[in-house]
Amino acid sequence: MQRTCEYWKSIGLILVFLTLGGCGATTQPSKFYLLNSLSSSEKAVSNVPAGMAIGIGPIHIPEYVDRPQIVTRISENELNLAEFHKWAEPLKDNIPQVLADNLSVLMRTVQVNIYPWKRSTPIDYQVTIDITRFDTSSDAGAHLVARWQVFGHDTRKALAVKKSHLKAPLQGSDYHSIVSALNQTLADLGRAIATSIGQVHKKSEKP
Repeated sequence: MQRTCEYWKSIGLILVFLTLGGCGATTQPSKFYLLNSLSSSEKAVSNVPAGMAIGIGPIHIPEYVDRPQIVTRISENELNLAEFHKWAEPLKDNIPQVLADNLSVLMRTVQVNIYPWKRSTPIDYQVTIDITRFDTSSDAGAHLVARWQVFGHDTRKALAVKKSHLKAPLQGSDYHSIVSALNQTLADLGRAIATSIGQVHKKSEKP
């Protein structure tokens, strides 16, 4: 009887070890990524007064990418959600922050406010953005499609209405390359916005 009990205890321990070993073999640790801002050494793209205040937002992003998993495009109508490669913070928070940082660098102004701001906050120009695509595919690289408008502080009429379709090639097939390409499209959007604000402001200075 004692031998039988010991036998079954041994079998039980073996099963426990096999179960734990199996879990360890199949569980893949998740990796987390962030979009990052341009370096402070980046060349400015527009000449505006140093004290100019810019407001960024509201910014709308597509619901299909508004999730922790990084989304890639398999075909025109099929998407892949990476279970183990995720954003470290929601894109709806990361994208506005990176754009604000980039505009601060590209326009040499630190007064870039992210929507919503206090009503008493002075704003010279406000940029609203509607992003309709933000993903990558293995054959076409990264895509960012956005409609955006520039408003002055004293008018509801848009001073500039634009649509940007920005692309960046993938330098590899890993997720670091995917995030880097997406980051490049966001930097290019910042350059387009900064250039447009500079043009609008220059036009406003003409008598």
